[in-house]
Amino acid sequence: MIGDHKQLPPYGSDRMVRLLADPTAVKAAVRAAESMIARQLKDPGMEEIFDEVESNDTDYGQLCSEALTTLGLFETLVETELVDEI
Repeated sequence: MIGDHKQLPPYGSDRMVRLLADPTAVKAAVRAAESMIARQLKDPGMEEIFDEVESNDTDYGQLCSEALTTLGLFETLVETELVDEI
């Protein structure tokens, strides 16, 4: 991997962090996206996501937490490597 997370963060990451901090907003964004995606572009995996939005069993807090971890993955990997070297 190449890069420096302190120079150029992932594009739009600050907006994603704000969105992921509010699971209700994430649910609303996924609902809004469903109507914007052409039927021809939807695959079974996407349909599954949209079905989960309507399910009350989905833990959006946990999903948002996992997404935040993934968003900061590069930084986490670099920082962990630097700590191991010291």
